[in-house]
Amino acid sequence: MICCLLNAEKISAQIAIPDSLHIVSKKDSTKLDSDTLSTSFATITGDTSVNKSADTIDVSSKKEIETTILYSCRDSIRMNIAEQKVYLYGNAKVTYGDRILESEFMEINWATNEVKSYGGKDTVRGKTIGRPLFHEGSDMYSAEEIRYNMKSGKGIIKGIVTRQGDGYIQGGPVKKTPEAIYVKNAFYTTCNLPHPHYRINASKLKVIPGDKVVTGPFHMEIMGIPVPLGLPLGFFPVTRRSKSGVIIPTIGEQSTRGLFLSNGGYYWAVNDYVGIKLVGSVYANKSYLFSASANYVKKYGYRGDMMLNYSKVKNGFDDGTVAPQLYSVRWSHGTLGNKPSRFTADVNISSSKYYQQNSYNPIPYQSTNFASNVSWFKTFRNSPFSLSMSFRQNQNTTTRIMTVDAPDIALTMVRIYPFKSKGSDGAKWFEKINFSYAGTTRYSISNSLTNTSVGGAKAKDTIVSVNSGTFPLMLEQGKWGLKNTIPITTTFKLFKYFSLNPLFNYNQWVYADKLVYHDTIQNGRTTAVGVKTPGFNMAHSYDVNLTLTTRVYGMYRIKSNVLKAVRHTIIPAITYRYQPDASGNSNYFYKSDQIYSSNGQQTPFSVYQNSLYSGP
Repeated sequence: MICCLLNAEKISAQIAIPDSLHIVSKKDSTKLDSDTLSTSFATITGDTSVNKSADTIDVSSKKEIETTILYSCRDSIRMNIAEQKVYLYGNAKVTYGDRILESEFMEINWATNEVKSYGGKDTVRGKTIGRPLFHEGSDMYSAEEIRYNMKSGKGIIKGIVTRQGDGYIQGGPVKKTPEAIYVKNAFYTTCNLPHPHYRINASKLKVIPGDKVVTGPFHMEIMGIPVPLGLPLGFFPVTRRSKSGVIIPTIGEQSTRGLFLSNGGYYWAVNDYVGIKLVGSVYANKSYLFSASANYVKKYGYRGDMMLNYSKVKNGFDDGTVAPQLYSVRWSHGTLGNKPSRFTADVNISSSKYYQQNSYNPIPYQSTNFASNVSWFKTFRNSPFSLSMSFRQNQNTTTRIMTVDAPDIALTMVRIYPFKSKGSDGAKWFEKINFSYAGTTRYSISNSLTNTSVGGAKAKDTIVSVNSGTFPLMLEQGKWGLKNTIPITTTFKLFKYFSLNPLFNYNQWVYADKLVYHDTIQNGRTTAVGVKTPGFNMAHSYDVNLTLTTRVYGMYRIKSNVLKAVRHTIIPAITYRYQPDASGNSNYFYKSDQIYSSNGQQTPFSVYQNSLYSGP
C-alpha cells in the first residue's frame, strides 16, 4: 500500500473523473469494470505543501461524468493509491455540479464512485462537530452519516433532517435516489422548532423534492402526546415556485417629507429562473422614488441581479424648492462553476447625492467611492495562454472625479520549458531554462482635465461634468499604453548543496505620445515644461538577477507521546541585481544645461512622465 499524507492550512484539489479508467502503473495495467470509477494519482503535480493553487489530476476516458469534481479540506488529505481512496480531514467538502457534500471527515472511493461522510467529536465539549450536510440545488440535508454515489446519484443517509417547502422532515435510515427520498421511522411537521409542538409520525415516507411528500399509515402527535387517530395514507404538496402578485406598500410618516406610501408595487415571476420587481414610494411633499429590479439564474451557467433606481425627492414642504433628479444603477453577474470562459460584472453607478437623499443604511450613505468592473476571462485548452478583458469605472462623489479604463486587456502565458524534450526528466541544464510572458494594454480617460503641461508650476485641474460637450476633451486627454514583460529563468546546482537561480527580465513599453520638453522661466527660475506630442514611441529596459540559496535542516526530538519532534528549515539567500541606468538615454529622459539638482547633477525629466505604465 502506498500512502501520501499532505498537511496544509487548507488543501484543495480539482479532479476530472471519467466513468471508467485504468490505473496508470508500470507493474499493473489491469482495467477496471466499466461501472467503476478510478483515477491515476501518478499524475498529481505541483507543490502541495502550501495552498498556492488547486492540484489537478488529469485522466482520460471515452465517456466522462458530466462535470468536474472538486474536493477540499482544512486539515489534511491522505491518499491510498492501491485502494483508490482519498481521506479528507477537517471541514471536508466535495462539489460535483450543484451537489455539495460537507462534513468533518470524508472518505472518497474512486473504484466505487462512493463518498462517505461523518461528523467528528469535540473531545473538550463532548459534542459532535462537522455534521454532514448535503446540498443539491436549493435542497439541503443534514444527517449523522451520508454515503453517496456520485455516478448513480443514490445514497444511504442516517439521521436525516431536511426542509421541503414549508415542512420539515426528520428520520432514518434513508435511501436517496436521483428522483426521490425514502425515509423510515420519519416525522413531518411545519413547526420550525427543534422540538416541534406537533408532527405526523409515519413508518414510511417518500419525498419527491420540490413536488410532494407521501406517507404510509401515520398518526398525529401534539405536544409529545400521540393522538389516538391514524390514517392509512398522507399526501402533502410542496410549493416552491415564486408567484406573481401585488406588493402591499408600507404606510408611515416622516418629519421632512410627511405621510408616505413606501415600496408598493408588483412582483412578476416570469418563470423559475427570472423574477422582476417594480416598486415605488410617494410622499406628501410631492417627492417620489421608483425602483425596478430583476434576478436571473441559469443552472450550471450563470447567476445575476440588477437594479435601477430613480428618485425626485426633497426635504421639507417649500414649494419653491426644486427636487433633484437622482439615479443609481447596480448590476451583479457571475459564471457558475469553474469554466474555461468566465464573465463577471459588478456595476455600481449613481448620482453624487443619491445615497445621501435615499438611503438609511450608514454604509452606502457614508461611502464616497463607487467602483464598477465588467470582465471576461478565457483560458485556452491545451495552451499555456489565457486572455482577460475588462471595463473599469471609478467614481468619487466628493471630488466628482471619475475615471474609466476601457478596455483593459491582458494576455498571459504560463511558464514553459522550450528545450525540454517530451518524456525527459529535465535533468540537463538547458532543459531547466524556462520563460513566461505577460502583456497588457489599457486606455484610460477621466473628467479631471489638465490645464497646463507637465513639468512647470501646474495649475489646478478642472473637474468637468460628463456630457456630450466635454466627452471629446476627455478623449483628447486620454492615455493609452502597452507593456510587455518576459522573464527568463533557470536553476543550477553548485557544490551539491547550493542552488544558483539566474533571472533575466525584459520590459517593453509602447505609447501613442510622449512629452517634448523646452526650458522656460517661471517665477525667476528656469524650469522644463513638457508638451504632450502624439506619435508612436517605444522604450525598453532589462535587468539581471542572480540568487544563491541553500537549505539548512534541523531536528529537535522530544520525548512525548503527543509530540515526537520539531523540524525546522533555514533558507539563506544572497541576491545580486543589475539594471542599466536609463537616465542618460536622451530618448527616454530630457536634461537641461540650465537645471541642476542640489548635488550638482543635471535633473532628468522623463518623457513618459504620468504615462500609464511609466517607463524605463
